[in-house]
Amino acid sequence: MRQHNQARYLAAHLPKTLNLYDAESRERQLQVPTELLKVLQFLVRPHSPDRLRQALEVLKERQLIPPGDLNAWAASPETFLYPTPLDPAIASPARQKCMGLLQARLQLPVSYLLPFVALTLDYDPGELAATDKLGQTLHRQLRGRYDLTTLTAVLEEGVLDGGLALDDETEPLEERYVRTGRITLTTLHKAKGLDWDAVWIPFVHERTCPGTSYVPEPQKFLGDYSLPEAVRAHWRALAAAEPAVQSAIAWQQQNQLKQSEELRLLYVGMTRAKRWLGLSAAQRGP
Repeated sequence: MRQHNQARYLAAHLPKTLNLYDAESRERQLQVPTELLKVLQFLVRPHSPDRLRQALEVLKERQLIPPGDLNAWAASPETFLYPTPLDPAIASPARQKCMGLLQARLQLPVSYLLPFVALTLDYDPGELAATDKLGQTLHRQLRGRYDLTTLTAVLEEGVLDGGLALDDETEPLEERYVRTGRITLTTLHKAKGLDWDAVWIPFVHERTCPGTSYVPEPQKFLGDYSLPEAVRAHWRALAAAEPAVQSAIAWQQQNQLKQSEELRLLYVGMTRAKRWLGLSAAQRGP
């Protein structure tokens, strides 16, 4: 697959009787400490725009809130979380998720917060097991100093120094991915350097391959291009001592680079097959 959410979709819809190895699920379990840390940091400092934004990013990545301008939502945390009758009613589902987390901070013992956050993030059984293991590890490290600030600090230290190993598998990575008689779900990125007898690449849609770059609605008053990409193009021209390019032309160049990379990734996936290759599109998908 090209995207992680496509792997989650297939894992949920393929028959349970298949001998399936969901490599993306394993990767998601390794992201559990980082996601939990971002939410706990928000609970410690809900008035911080940066902390609110990173919590919203986690919720968006988990597809628990609708798309929106996270920068605008996080710019004024008080207005976002506690709007007055004069404030516009925006991002109601996102605000409800954040308010539920803040209420849990006030009403639950600190030792219950990790499981509650995991349930709020709609973790699958593997991710819940990783959360439980993480909670046991932190409980041993805290040794009775169980308050939210200390819990967050210990978790942050563990995430930064990589001391929270949740992957118990000792089998070499390549042998996990390529094993006779088993179906592996993985992304095109992770497939580099591996090969299988049969490869199937679903969801080959124009929206993602070759795809087009997204222009946020608030930036469209400037033109039909993304301001950050145009600025990067000007920086590249300045660094190379070349004449500056127009923003619309810079956007076209960026689109060409993106589409070239998407086609290269598709080529990587197609050349992983030794005997059989299938590609498909769908009328409905993630």
